[in-house]
Amino acid sequence: MTPTIETAKVADRRELLDMLAAAFRVENPSHPGFDFLYADLFDPTDEAMACHRIIRQDGRIVACVGCYPQTLVLGPATVKMFGIGQVSCLSEYRGRGFMTALMNDTVAHMESTSAPMSWLGGRRDRYAHFGWEVAGTAMRCRLSRKTLAPAPEGFDIASRPAAEAATDNRLWTLYTHQPVRCVYPHETWLRKLTRGNPQILWTASPQHAPAEAVPAAFAVAPHNSDSILEYGGEFHALHALLAAIADQNSQGAVSVPCCPGATPQTNYFWPRAEWVSPELLNLRIHNLPRLLEAYAPIWQPNVPEGERATLVMLRGETPQRCTLGNNPARRSEDELHLDELQMVRLLFGPWSPSAVTHLPPSLRWLNQIFPLPFTVPMPSHV
Repeated sequence: MTPTIETAKVADRRELLDMLAAAFRVENPSHPGFDFLYADLFDPTDEAMACHRIIRQDGRIVACVGCYPQTLVLGPATVKMFGIGQVSCLSEYRGRGFMTALMNDTVAHMESTSAPMSWLGGRRDRYAHFGWEVAGTAMRCRLSRKTLAPAPEGFDIASRPAAEAATDNRLWTLYTHQPVRCVYPHETWLRKLTRGNPQILWTASPQHAPAEAVPAAFAVAPHNSDSILEYGGEFHALHALLAAIADQNSQGAVSVPCCPGATPQTNYFWPRAEWVSPELLNLRIHNLPRLLEAYAPIWQPNVPEGERATLVMLRGETPQRCTLGNNPARRSEDELHLDELQMVRLLFGPWSPSAVTHLPPSLRWLNQIFPLPFTVPMPSHV
């Protein structure tokens, strides 16, 4: 029998949180409660709870998928997407097809909206069947005081608990001018920033007196950690801030996320990194033309004059097509046919297109425009 899928309601909140805790603690008995990890995703409101698709069996909630709408800014591009999380089923109900039904239902829901892509964490072998592929250009660079250039002088560093600092409207203004960020109302940003109550470190411009200090850079980090979750601000101030964090750490280092093609500081971090590690996610393309339209401010300026290519994503009975470039001449070799997983890798890497598939000479210019940047700042994970 096909299970009935519902959207959760406010009255389901406590039961859903208990079900999620039970499901995730099978493999990790100390897994924190989701009302602690992601309190903002489980607000007792109809809007928040409706992001959770659930299955009931024997009079109780036994399976769930969270499907959260997000808007990501990557420099000049703005991309609507969904983050998928809380994919779970009680252990005694596994093997009955509940998760397959929920995932297929979630995909159908997302494809009915204007969001052209989605992302999730977790194992590739679980989600590739549904069209998600491991990809992305995000990375984490570990910088030490040995590799950082001498910090600029005159920047005083302040540290405040996130719950206190997040109410500072000056930090909100700084955040909204960052080239890589998720777009939220101010109140939602405050909730996400205070997950786990990390510390917010910031530094003011030395041009201002302390009484009228204006934050010039900020960084969000767990207490007693060298791992930065999110950061932003004027470059020299940020440099001074990271150097101060490295000085406070027993190993004299700081770990920062960055995204080539979107994070301007990458050109500084990469050559000075002691090590670099990828931070890939599982990505799914729902609507190829709409996705490339959203990313057009990034890829379009890099299309060589007179070139043209039609990307064809093979999925189901109706392939999705999108033409890049404006050369009116049509040749058979202008078309590149890929399945949905290959198309994710072509667009989002981390490899060049030539490493994903054989490109004829007429299409090798695609290496100039792909991969596209993609990252999700850690406070916006779901």
